[in-house]
Amino acid sequence: MGEISYTEDILSPREEIFITYTGKNPFLICTIIMPILRDTLKVTASNLREDKIRWVDIGDVRGFFGVWRGYRGEDKWTETMIKVWADGNQDKEKFGTVKIKIKGFLKTEFKYSTPLSRGLWIMFNYTFYWRQRRAYLDFSRDNIFKMKEEILSAYNILKEEKQYP
Repeated sequence: MGEISYTEDILSPREEIFITYTGKNPFLICTIIMPILRDTLKVTASNLREDKIRWVDIGDVRGFFGVWRGYRGEDKWTETMIKVWADGNQDKEKFGTVKIKIKGFLKTEFKYSTPLSRGLWIMFNYTFYWRQRRAYLDFSRDNIFKMKEEILSAYNILKEEKQYP
């Protein structure tokens, strides 16, 4: 039994969104990101993962790092995954910096058992299903930008600065 798989970056061509914040309570992202993912993707907690959460307490500055992701099944063949990274530090007065990166993928898989069914799946994808994938892609892109706006409003960032990695 074989499988045809298509994976696309949701934010293509720039692939990732970066947010950099310097100010009070940069650790806030670690407490708000799971509810933001849950509300944006409209999924239950079983579809959310906290891959890593680490912190270092050496001296006056405490460093932290976290990776979170959420999955949403669009239909039988397609799934959306949004991943968020946060890396920052904060001192004893809760002042510091954080760099946040948001990235998303849309993955479609078709399983087949014969060469004929493989050809039919490829034809189905290129003639009919590509419109549906574009709709999922646009909807997921809007979800990521909504997440970005919620993070910016949580940090009281009114205007986005141009950030280049």
